[in-house]
Amino acid sequence: WIAGLQDAEAGIAMKAQPQLGGPSYSQGWGPAVDFTDRARVFEIASRTCVPARCYDDVLVIDEFNPDEPDAHQLKYYAPGLGVVRVGWAGALEDATRHRERDSAGAGAAGGTAFGLLCLADRFRLLELVPGVELVVEEIGLESMLATADLVITGEGRIDAQTAFGKTALGVARLAHAAGVRCVAVGGGVEPEGVEALARFGATVVPVWEQPVPLEVAMAAGAAPLIECGARIARALDGRLTTPKRKPGSDKVIIHPDFDDPVPEWDPDYMHPDDPMRELLK
Repeated sequence: WIAGLQDAEAGIAMKAQPQLGGPSYSQGWGPAVDFTDRARVFEIASRTCVPARCYDDVLVIDEFNPDEPDAHQLKYYAPGLGVVRVGWAGALEDATRHRERDSAGAGAAGGTAFGLLCLADRFRLLELVPGVELVVEEIGLESMLATADLVITGEGRIDAQTAFGKTALGVARLAHAAGVRCVAVGGGVEPEGVEALARFGATVVPVWEQPVPLEVAMAAGAAPLIECGARIARALDGRLTTPKRKPGSDKVIIHPDFDDPVPEWDPDYMHPDDPMRELLK
C-alpha cells in the first residue's frame, strides 16, 4: 500500500523519543490489503549482536497486528544505523503456552527475562526480581546507610531506563529514605535519567564533562573515572587542590595533606607523613 492511495494512511515506524510503558501506535493503515499493524516500545538501551558486530543502546520495537494477537515481530534499531536485527516473539510463547511479553521486566537483558519466564515450568523455582533488591539484601546496604554520610552509586548509562528500577534509582531511593546524600555517576547521562534520580534528591555527575564518542570513552580506560572522583571530592571539600597530571602517567598518588600546594603532577610525589609510603614502595 502507498499512503494517499486507496484511502491508505501513513504511520510511524519508530518514535523519535520512545518511552517504555507507553501506548501502542499505528504503523499505518492500508484497508485495501488489510494492513493495520501497530507497534510499541519493547526495550530501551539494549545490546544485541549479529554476525557483523555487536551494538549498544539499541531500541527494540514490538510490531504486531491486532487481528493476530500471537504474532509479534521484534525489530532492533541501532543508533545512527537503523534496523540491524529482526526477531520473532510468538514462537516461544506458542511452544510453551506462556504469554509473558507484557510481564514486568520481560524486556530485561535483551529479552532474556522474557525467555526464562516462558520456560518457568521447566525450573523447580524461578522468580524474576529487580536486581537492585537482591544486591541490597545481599550486601546489607540498609544497615550501612544507618552510619553513612554519603552514598556514591553509578551506571554505565543514566537515562530513561533508569526510572524503571535500575541500580542507581534503587540506591537513591534507599538513601533518600535514610536521609543520606546520594551522588550518582554515569558514563552517559540523559535528562530523563537526571529527572528520575532528582525525585529522590540524588545529584548526577557525568564521568565526562563534555560529550565524547563511545570509542573515545572506551579507549580512555580508568583515567576519566579517576578525574570524575576528583571533581566530586573537590565539590565536597573546597580545600582540595587539583594537581596537574604528568603526560603518560597513570599513577594515582594518595597523600593526606591536600592543603599542601602541588604545582606540578609528580608521579613519585608522596607526602612525608603518608602512612601509605611504605606500602607503595
